[in-house]
Amino acid sequence: MSVSTTKGDKVDLAKAAADAGSQGLTSIRIGCGWDVRTSDGPDYDLDAYVIGCGADGKTLGDDWTVFYNRKESPGKTIFHHGDELTGAAEGDDEKIDVNLTALPDNLETLHIYVSIYEAAARGNQSFALVENAFVRVIDNDTNSELCRFDLSEDAGKVPTLYFGKVYRNNGAWAFKAFGDPVNKEIEGVFASHQ
Repeated sequence: MSVSTTKGDKVDLAKAAADAGSQGLTSIRIGCGWDVRTSDGPDYDLDAYVIGCGADGKTLGDDWTVFYNRKESPGKTIFHHGDELTGAAEGDDEKIDVNLTALPDNLETLHIYVSIYEAAARGNQSFALVENAFVRVIDNDTNSELCRFDLSEDAGKVPTLYFGKVYRNNGAWAFKAFGDPVNKEIEGVFASHQ
């Protein structure tokens, strides 16, 4: 049974997987989705991505930033399924798989972001026109949704949302929901983890 979360909630993913009948959590899918309100001007293109970081919050290297232009990390332990340009897909608009058992020991956190592609250049597009945004974590072995975070409030006039993180917690993996607005585009988010 999936755990519905609100901002700031934490979920023990191993326990959630066991409750759903899993014999052990080895691989997850991070699914992100959203709808864009009808507006004048260029279409919105939102991009989900994951930044793999050590205990200091800094990326393990550029190859641990997985997004539409770098679809896999070393060893394909993190794999992005590709760019959804319109947000019109049913269910998850973008999906990222993570082989938890193959991640290096010094990778502590997977930060999950969604940014609007070229937001400033396209007329200062922002999350003020994005609704029904969500992130969910699925056990790839059982296809069970472990937790889901629906962003209920308007994120405001920012180009990026920090959806949440998957992180090591006392030897097990956990998820924490954030939904925090970030006033940076994708390149600025990358730089903040360098």
